[in-house]
Amino acid sequence: NSTIAGNINLSGSSFLKFDINGASSDFLSTTNGNASLTGTGKIQLNLVSAPTAATTWNLLYAGGGLTSNWTLDTNSFSAGAFTWSLSTSVPNTLQLVAAASQTNTYWTGTTSGNWSTLANWAAGADGTGVGVGPTTGYNVLFDSSTPTGNLTTTLGGQDYTLSTLSISKPEVTINGSNTLNVTTSALTAITISATGNTTINANLAGVTGLTKSGTGTLTLGGSNTYTGGTSITGGTVVAGSSTAFGNSTGAVTLDPGTGNTITLQSGAASMAISNNFTLSSGTTAWDTNSNNTTLSGAISGSGALTKTGLGNLTLAGQNTYTGATTISAGTLTLSVAMNNSSVTVNGGLLNQTSTGTIAGTGTTFTLAGGNATLAGTNT
Repeated sequence: NSTIAGNINLSGSSFLKFDINGASSDFLSTTNGNASLTGTGKIQLNLVSAPTAATTWNLLYAGGGLTSNWTLDTNSFSAGAFTWSLSTSVPNTLQLVAAASQTNTYWTGTTSGNWSTLANWAAGADGTGVGVGPTTGYNVLFDSSTPTGNLTTTLGGQDYTLSTLSISKPEVTINGSNTLNVTTSALTAITISATGNTTINANLAGVTGLTKSGTGTLTLGGSNTYTGGTSITGGTVVAGSSTAFGNSTGAVTLDPGTGNTITLQSGAASMAISNNFTLSSGTTAWDTNSNNTTLSGAISGSGALTKTGLGNLTLAGQNTYTGATTISAGTLTLSVAMNNSSVTVNGGLLNQTSTGTIAGTGTTFTLAGGNATLAGTNT
């Protein structure tokens, strides 16, 4: 940084060149003098280190005022993922503005698994171009077509605000106890379509929803607070916490299609999940995986529910779904009314408490295998 006592007047082909180093830059000032750049002269830049987000720098201050038309020499540096311009909107001050010129940033994992490392992001789906780190207004993509190195990633102790998150690349893991705040209010703002395994241990927040499709397995291990609901149309989802499916105001819709099955798996020893579930079609198989899980939200829809795996699944909410209920392994505890679903025990145990009922016109109870304890009033 330099301070000059008099005027700063450049003419002809003269130029001023400023070093830009991330969020910092050179700064030139004259307290009482004026500043002008005339002729063919321009402001030039030396990008020692490109910024990781949209940034504004103060380059020049002239207490006596700025004159002339200040022009940026865009050939003197690589624009990368930003649109660059000069601004004199602040009195007596020449500012440099780098505005985001792209809305997508693609993970490459070129140098490490850390989200904060700029070299791990690209501007293009083919892995080329200087990307920006995940930031407000950007769509973060782990794209199946992008060449990638490290797929086990970490937030590195930082929270991030994103526009959307899309994962179609198999075997991606996002670790860290920090939060991804996704700001787009749409059920598809977080989209998981990868084959193989996808694991998100970071916390998911915001008005966003989450859509899981395809045959892959998604593990949600964070303390999630997103409010936009969850849609699952295929594969397996492992719930690693009681808030895996976000805030309880967001319903979970299970819609694999007629004749198809979705698997939900309990990934923690003891969970109490309060979201409502809609079984829209097909069969939802809940594998408690030797764990104990309680569902206190309502379960509705025309789809079927099958209990698999060791461990106990307790239905403690209002059950109005009309598809069949099947116990194949482990224990299904029924502590509330089941008014529209026929129940079949093929293995394991149906544990009906005194407050549980099986009722409804045309519904049936079949003990084809396993055991049943019926302590409620069944009609």
